[in-house]
Amino acid sequence: MNSSEHKTMNTSKIGRFFLLGFPLLLAMGFLAFSVLPNVCFAQALATGTAPAQPSFGEVLSRMMPMFALVFMIYYFMIVKPQQLKAKNQADLSSSLKKGDSIVTTGGIFGRVSSVEADSLSLEVSPNVKIKIELAHVARKIEAEAGSAGAKNAAVNSNAVSRVK
Repeated sequence: MNSSEHKTMNTSKIGRFFLLGFPLLLAMGFLAFSVLPNVCFAQALATGTAPAQPSFGEVLSRMMPMFALVFMIYYFMIVKPQQLKAKNQADLSSSLKKGDSIVTTGGIFGRVSSVEADSLSLEVSPNVKIKIELAHVARKIEAEAGSAGAKNAAVNSNAVSRVK
């Protein structure tokens, strides 16, 4: 399984959770924190007793699950994807070596001529090298048969060889 299939698989799992599980969590939270307390309050009024003022502990115990739910949503929608993206970028940066074909975030195609600690030299055509930061490498072009990346790599290598 290559890295693009792995990314697609993770994305589909996350998408399935937010399509199926997330609305269910919202509905359960709505029922638990808005409808049920009102039903209990209505029952207390029907019996003729006045409801007592809730203590701080009771209010806190009712609010804690909502805080936990908001934190979980924040974690799975913002923090976790950002960590995954940073990990993938670090893996890509560490796997680059001389001769790899890459695309920068600015859309520049080229071949790696040297890799340094935090930057690399990219040969965009013969005897034309530019220095870029490792953080600006968008993807590595793999030479796979029949894929769009292979066509781009072939076009890029043909353009470089024609200029020679």
